[in-house]
Amino acid sequence: MAVVPVDTTLQVPPPDPVEEPPKVAVTPCAPWPIPYYFEGGLRRVKPYYYTYNTYCKERWRGRELQDIFTSEFRDRPAEYYVQALADGKVTVNGKTAAPNTVIKNGEIISHTLHRHEPPVTGHEIGIIHEDDDIIVIDKPAGVPVHAAGRYHYNSIVEILRSQRGQDFVPRPCNRLDRLTSGVMFIAKHPKGADAITIKLKQRTVQKEYIARVKGRFPDGVVVCDQPIMSVSPKLGLNRVRATGKDAKTKFRRRRLSPSDAPADMLKQHRPQQSHHYSQHLPAL
Repeated sequence: MAVVPVDTTLQVPPPDPVEEPPKVAVTPCAPWPIPYYFEGGLRRVKPYYYTYNTYCKERWRGRELQDIFTSEFRDRPAEYYVQALADGKVTVNGKTAAPNTVIKNGEIISHTLHRHEPPVTGHEIGIIHEDDDIIVIDKPAGVPVHAAGRYHYNSIVEILRSQRGQDFVPRPCNRLDRLTSGVMFIAKHPKGADAITIKLKQRTVQKEYIARVKGRFPDGVVVCDQPIMSVSPKLGLNRVRATGKDAKTKFRRRRLSPSDAPADMLKQHRPQQSHHYSQHLPAL
């Protein structure tokens, strides 16, 4: 075995994990505590590196890697993905890949990026009721329930986990869109989630949505039963269309504001159907 002399005068600076992203996409451990900070009444998350991992979808088979990113992920310009591929931020099965790499079934595509989450309201999540099985919360508007899209730590699930401990697993039992505020059932364990789910399926829970609209809404109950069709599943856009699926929404005026101010209304829908008030209301 040969002995190799080492230059002890050579100064090697320690690596800066914030300055450059990893050369190979490796899913990082989730930071704990979650790096929240508050500014201007908003909850913010310090930017961090994050790796998205996904298996090849059926529609991706036989397509080139660059084509998949530029057509499927339009939140960033095509030039970004060209550079990300060149820098090795996008890998296939843990190895750097060329833009013209043809994707096969079973392969894992990874994309590492410096993530900047949009801020959400800095108000605390209100607790309406809590017992050994569930937490009933007052979900604020603008906060998504689950991690999705550009939101991860700024979601109801992650905010609750940050408040109650790393091992706490919130289990939302009903759905509210990001822009919608309202009551949500959060189960503390699987049995609690099952109990609430059964009640929802048995239609013993009635959902009501309140919105403020312009104009004088008529008295009594107004029913809209126009069909609803998904015009963009990827974006979650639904519209009233004659060829859509059957849907029914009931509307009732709750309060009429004075003068020409918007009318405050209560909108009610069948508990067994997905809510369609945002599509049915403009159709009236």
